[in-house]
Amino acid sequence: MVADRIEREITIAAPPERVREALAGAEFPGAWLDTEGTDGSTDAVAAGGAETAHAEPPAVLAFRRPHRQHPQASDAGGGTTLVTFTLTAEPGNHTRLRVVESGFAALTLPPETLRAGFERQGHDWTHRLTLFAVRTERLVLRR
Repeated sequence: MVADRIEREITIAAPPERVREALAGAEFPGAWLDTEGTDGSTDAVAAGGAETAHAEPPAVLAFRRPHRQHPQASDAGGGTTLVTFTLTAEPGNHTRLRVVESGFAALTLPPETLRAGFERQGHDWTHRLTLFAVRTERLVLRR
């Protein structure tokens, strides 16, 4: 059985408002899925089917992520996981960015497909957060 959620955190050397700007830019959520995206401030569907689920400015932003291997990936909630970003101010003008992707246990995929996808996503989130932190810190230094 696969766990239901992936959780990752990273501390970014940038203030929360700058991290929020970078996170919720015009490419959200598409940039997080390696697809073209739409404005994350609306409920518009991004290329690849990602849909903004909710936002609680300035600290929380979430979207539903479809899984292409799931036969019901286009249905609302069916075949999707929920990805939630939470920003927390840290000392020294830093931000802790936490990502939680949940809903894996509800996906009705063959066990081996589900297990492989879960493991791949865990590695992908570690990689994506590291790249995001580097990019955001560089943008802050330019200002």
